[in-house]
Parts: sequence; structure tokens; C-alpha cells
Amino acid sequence: MVQILDGYFAQDAHHLNVNVFGTEKLIDAMEHPEKEEYQNFTIRVSGYAVKFISLTKKQQLDVIARTCHKTL
Repeated sequence: MVQILDGYFAQDAHHLNVNVFGTEKLIDAMEHPEKEEYQNFTIRVSGYAVKFISLTKKQQLDVIARTCHKTL
């Protein structure tokens, strides 16, 4: 991961948002928003921070689709 980020910034990049959690956590938070561990689970979306469970289901699915990748 460090090498990827170093390479990105070596290309004169200036900004990057990195969320570090697994797809499983996002899906579990979407399916079980009542769990204590998700009450303050905050993610970055387009430059702002938001509690994941406060998003609509459609928005949550969009976040999952846009941020979870199998390869780089």
C-alpha cells in the first residue's frame, strides 16, 4: 500500500482519500445499523465525512460499489 501511495504522489498528485476497511464491514453496517460499533462509523464521501448508517440504502450501495475493489 505504501508503494502505491508513494507512486501516486510521485506523479505530482496532491490529494487522496483512503478508507481502510473491508467490504464485509460496510455490508454488515448496512444490514445491522443498530449495532453499537456502527453508531459512529464515519467514512469519507467526495471530500466530506458522513456516518455510514445515516446514508440511504441506495447511497450505501453506491459507496460499496465505488470504494471496494478486488485489484488495483
